[in-house]
Amino acid sequence: MDDPIALANAIRQAELLLPHPASHENEEFTALQQLDSDALRRSPIKVPARAWTSVAGDGIVSELISSWFRWDNPFLYAFVDGDCFLKDLREADPQKAFYCSPFLVNAICAFRSVSLATYDPSAFSRTHAID
Repeated sequence: MDDPIALANAIRQAELLLPHPASHENEEFTALQQLDSDALRRSPIKVPARAWTSVAGDGIVSELISSWFRWDNPFLYAFVDGDCFLKDLREADPQKAFYCSPFLVNAICAFRSVSLATYDPSAFSRTHAID
């Protein structure tokens, strides 16, 4: 995703749509699945998330990784070799990976999420309940 504000808003919406013990749980879960699916479709880099993190699905992780390689890695963290990292990430086997780890994937996703929050901090400070 080329627009960091749109990604920040998508993450904020995902946070709001996380299933809560309520009567709308199935609707919320379906909305979260749709958000993740849309994120995966838009993402230029597509990676499997579940072998590396349980925090988000393939779509959100793919968007965060794509965004990180587009904006942060070339300028700040060029020590992560994109080709090797993505090859290990796509093989989805943390035990055999040499250039990728659950810690690194979660750190990149967390860093990118915080970076996006600096563009629109109000998007991450508001809390809303779903009716």
